[in-house]
Amino acid sequence: MIDAHCHFQAEDSLSEVSCILSDFDAKHRETMLKMAKNNENQWCVVGTHPWRIDSERVSEWRSTFNAAFIEEHAVVGIGEIGLDYIFAKERASQERQMVVLEDQIQVAQEFELPLLLHCVRAHQDLLRCVKDFPFGGILHGFRSSYEIGMEYVKRGFLLSLGAAINHEKANKLKVVVQRIGLEHIVVESDAKSEATSTLDKSYQTLAQIFKLDIEALEGITEKNLEKTFRLR
Repeated sequence: MIDAHCHFQAEDSLSEVSCILSDFDAKHRETMLKMAKNNENQWCVVGTHPWRIDSERVSEWRSTFNAAFIEEHAVVGIGEIGLDYIFAKERASQERQMVVLEDQIQVAQEFELPLLLHCVRAHQDLLRCVKDFPFGGILHGFRSSYEIGMEYVKRGFLLSLGAAINHEKANKLKVVVQRIGLEHIVVESDAKSEATSTLDKSYQTLAQIFKLDIEALEGITEKNLEKTFRLR
């Protein structure tokens, strides 16, 4: 079982947890990089989160980001990056997010790395930004429509499901996920600490949706993740 997206902020006893650690802020980046470097079943993505663009410049991590850094710290993508139009309500702030996003997409293209995307009420703009991006990635926390989901799939992105799929009122999302198909799905906790129970519950839900046993589901979703992020 691989957690496709999490924000573990302390090493503790997490060395046995297979996961992609997602960047969120400079404060915890050093711990994240150390964990990915020291544990063969953990990888990371590096980037400036849309909530952090006013407090942290891309140049703060970009200045040391090169092929050797990527190799040493098991960096498999650029993220968590994207657009959040609840956090940025003014159009000027939204445009600022797009500029920072496009800068980071260029870094991903330079190093041929996939993206781990954050999107809140900004799908049309985000889809335009990644329209010609050739290396795919993940849209984290997917809970949107079939049509929007398939637009990401067409661009080479996997859709990552979090705890929302387990809610009692998630019937519409479950139908959407079933239509999209398991070959485009991965599972995440989006947690700050080990969250096997969240992943277990999500796999139980998917088992009901696709009428497959959990072991088979894990095999399919892990294969999706490993192929997109070249984990093995």
